[in-house]
Formats: sequence, C-alpha cells, structure tokens
Amino acid sequence: MGLKRETVECKWAEEEIRKSEEKCRIVVENANEGIVVVQDGMLKFFNPKVMELTHYSQEELSSKPFAELLHPDDREMAIGHHLKRLNREEIPHLFPFRIIDKYGNIRHLEISGVLISWEGRPATLNFISDITERKRMEKELRELIEALVTLVTNAPIGLSVIATDGTYEYVNSKFVEMFGYTLQDVPTGKKWFEKAYPDPEYRQKVIACWIEDLRKGKMSETRPRTFTVTCKDGSKKEIFFRPATLTDGRQLVTYEDITERKRAEQRLREYEARYTHLLDHLPDGVALTRRGRIIRVNPLMAQMFGYPLPKKMRGLFFWDLAPPGSKEIVRQHSTPRSLGPQGRNRFEFQALRKDGSMFPAECTLTVDRIEAPPFVLAIIRDVTERKTYEEQRKLLSERIMTVQERERASIARELHDELGQALTGIKMDMAWIKSHIKGADETVSDRFEALGNLVDTTIESVREMATSLRPSVLDRLGLSAAIEWYAGEFERRTGIECITESESVDFNINSNVAINVYRIFQEALTNIARHAGASRVEVRITQDRGCFTISISDNGRGIPSQGVSGRMSLGIAGMRERAELIKGGLDIQSRKGKGTKVTLYLPTSL
Repeated sequence: MGLKRETVECKWAEEEIRKSEEKCRIVVENANEGIVVVQDGMLKFFNPKVMELTHYSQEELSSKPFAELLHPDDREMAIGHHLKRLNREEIPHLFPFRIIDKYGNIRHLEISGVLISWEGRPATLNFISDITERKRMEKELRELIEALVTLVTNAPIGLSVIATDGTYEYVNSKFVEMFGYTLQDVPTGKKWFEKAYPDPEYRQKVIACWIEDLRKGKMSETRPRTFTVTCKDGSKKEIFFRPATLTDGRQLVTYEDITERKRAEQRLREYEARYTHLLDHLPDGVALTRRGRIIRVNPLMAQMFGYPLPKKMRGLFFWDLAPPGSKEIVRQHSTPRSLGPQGRNRFEFQALRKDGSMFPAECTLTVDRIEAPPFVLAIIRDVTERKTYEEQRKLLSERIMTVQERERASIARELHDELGQALTGIKMDMAWIKSHIKGADETVSDRFEALGNLVDTTIESVREMATSLRPSVLDRLGLSAAIEWYAGEFERRTGIECITESESVDFNINSNVAINVYRIFQEALTNIARHAGASRVEVRITQDRGCFTISISDNGRGIPSQGVSGRMSLGIAGMRERAELIKGGLDIQSRKGKGTKVTLYLPTSL
C-alpha cells in the first residue's frame, strides 16, 4: 500500500510539473518582452518576441553569435556588461543598447538580466524590451523643448513668467532689451509696478486694470491691454500686454512694443486729415472706387452730380454716372486692367446727374495696386465751358478761314483781271512803240528789250500769285485735278519727284470743303520741301466704305515725335484744325530716317 501511494504521488507530481512547464512555456512564448539565454556568446534560448524584434528565423538566430546583432557602437559596452555579469561583477540592473535587424533597421532596446546555470554551465537570462518608439518620442520631445527654448529666448516680443506669489520666475532676452530691466531689477510684481509706472496715479490705474482682468479672466484666456511703460533709461514706450493664466495658476505675459506703430498711426491720422482737407478743396470732383463701386467722393463731386451729401454717392457703381448708352464704355475705361502698365487713363464722356440732366465731363483715372483689390482714383472735371469755348473757337476758325479764302479769291481775281490786264496793255503798247523806233540807238533798243522781259516776268509772277491765292483749276476742274496739277507744279519748282495715283474718285463735295482739302495737301508738300530732305513723294487718292483717303508719303528724314503731335509745328496744327473743321481726320506717321506719311480721311457724305 505504501509503494502504491508513492507511485500515485510521483505521477501527480510529474503531472503538476508538466502543467507548470506548460504554463511557463505559454507565458514565455506570449511574453511582450524578448527572453534570451546567452551562453558562450550564442543564443541558447529565445522566445518568439526575439524573432519579431530581429526579423530573423529560429534557425538564423540559433546559428548567429549574439554580438553580430549588436550595433557596432554599442557592441563593446553590451559584451562587457555580459562578461561582468558572468563574473558576478557590479553592472547596471537595466541599460539601453541598439541592435540591427535583418533588414538593416536600427532598434533601441533595454535589457536586464540575471546569472543562471544552463545545462550545468554559467549563462545569463536576459529580458529585452523594445524602446524604439519611446526613444523616438523622447528625441522629438527634446527637439520640441529646444525649439521652444530657442523661440522663447529669441522671440521678437518680451515674455515673462510670474509665480502665484507675484515673483518673477523668468524673463527672456527681448524683455531685458525692451525695458532694460533684469530679474534682479524686478524680482516681484510690486517692484515691476514701481519701476515701470513711477507716477502713483497712473500706477494705481494699471494695478486696478490688472486685478480686474485677473478676476474676470478665464484659464488660458489672454487679457490684452495697452499701457505706457517707463524703461530703465527713463524713456517711455507704448506696450501691448497679453497676460494669460496657466493651468497651475502662474501668469504668462507677453510684451509687444507698439510705440512706432502708435506714432505711425498718429502720422496716418494726420495724413488722412490733410488728405481729406485737400480732397474737399480741390477744384475738381474726386471719387475713390474699389471693384467699380464708389467708396468716397469729395463735396464738389456730389455737388457736380446733384447729390445733397457725398455719402449719398457711396455704393454706386462708377459707370452709373453715365447714361445707359455710355455705361459700358465708361466701365471698360475705368477697370484697373484697362489702365495699362502706367496705371493712368483719360477720356471724355457724357455725365449723368441725379436729376437726369447731362453735361460733358473729362475723367482722369489713376490706379493704386499696392493693395488687392486695387483702388482707382477718378478726377472728374465739368468741361461744359471748355466745350462751349471750343465750339465757338471752331466756328470762329471756320469763319476766319472762309473769309480768308474769300479774300484770297477776290485778290486773285483783282490780280488776274486788273493788274494782269494792265500789264498786258503795257506789253501791247511796248510792241507798238518798238515797231515805230526802228533804227534807234542800240542802247535804247537794249533797254527796251530788257523792259519787255521784265514785263513778261511780272506777268508770270502775277499769274503764279493769283494761282497760289486761289487756283483756278480747283474751280474749273475740281479737287482731284487740282491736286494732280499742284503735284506737277511742286515737282517742277523743287525738283523732287512727285508721283500721283488716283482712283476714279467722285469728290462730290462743296467748295468750302474742297479748298480746305487743297490747303492741307498744299501744306503737306510745303513741309516736305522745307524740312524732309526727300527725293521722292507719292500721292494716293482712294475711296472706300464711305470715306475719301488722300495719303502723301515721302522718303525723307522723318519728323521728331514732338513735331508729330502738332504742338511744335504751326503748319501741322493748321492741317489738323482744317481737317477737324470739315469733319475729317488727319493721321501722321513718321520714323526717323524712314520718311513721313500724312493721311487725310474725309467722309463722302460732305
């Protein structure tokens, strides 16, 4: 019976040992730490977690020396600790090291171990934790702390941390630079208030604001204020404070020096006041627009368009100041894009008053692209008087030219009829006298011959003067023939080749228009003879789409740009004025060394 009991007890013990071993195996295989037995530099045992950490298979790890897994920089340290543990020497209970896994990745591990006997020989049992993620987070935290320290130290604004008892724990370098005070100067809030606000009355005001803000403020909520601070050197600065209560009750305060900004704002207010005064007293209407809408006008602008107050025009589109038929044209002229690279444009339009009446206006636009969307400044001038004057001047010029041409025609007739006939009579009398003084002295005959030649020359001069004043060919044969005739005379007088090409043009125009066209043509050829230095002139007369075109081109030296505008040349100015009087258009194109082309456009309806 005793033997049987012992046998049963042995089996029960074996079963318990088996169960215990099975539990240990489950624990080891499912442990979240690597478990390694190292003996003679080899891995004698390792759990699945070690394979997961190294990405090596069981066969690869079993045949690989433990040292080969170690990072080269940590190998000497780790092997040294292993040997010291085998020799029972003192080593850290827990220390970090790095391994290189199968794919070359570096992993940070932490190891602790104990000395054991494995198969009757000394070995170490090691427990390995993967701290790679922790190391990464620690590195990021260190970098963040370093960045925050750098940011706070080098921040462009002052910063201080104040303890709950009012002690100043920290001020950054910008705080010292801004005020000149160090922590030794202002160790407490009381010292700060005394030094920063030496005036007792002002100090009490600041302290009252600070206490009130502390009482009403919420956690981490900023409480912005602006105060005048007296610096260590006695200067005063406008400071923008942003205090906030931290979760532990301390105060974080930032300080921004806005002294220059305040001065700039004051200068801006003064400038705006001067600008407003200037706009309000300009002799022209002024409107400031953005996105096409009027945002401001001066009083004269409102008065000009019949609005009782300038503010009544705010919000209107600028092109609402034109009648329906002109709105689109004004809109196209007044967009920032239409103002081009120079940012300026000038045009005239019929302006529409609030009561529906209209007046002629000149508009000068200037764009300001500093901000987006850009501003457009419009200066409006009522040109009713100027237009009236221009119309009167035009009528007067037309009247003067008509009278002038009439006088020229009258003088031409007088020269041809009276003086011409008198000279012809003298020539006939001289012929009779010559026939009755045969055999006279030779000197008398020569003098008589010379007198006859002088009479012939005088008759020719009178004919040319009469033709210049009023070419008879213009009245007898018409404009086209007169132009061809004058071109021939021009070539004969100047020696400059003058080629005329004329289509079958029907110049069905009145005599007043005809003489003005002829004078423009005459002036163009005169300018060529005097200034162009040309050797060839081409004249073309065409008719197309309800318009007569007469172009005069030369191969001369060209006209300077200031001459083309007509302001520096009376001749060109006269040509433009004559063209305007007959409702025509004059275009002058010239290039230095490439000659000049003058083109007169004339509607066929005249």
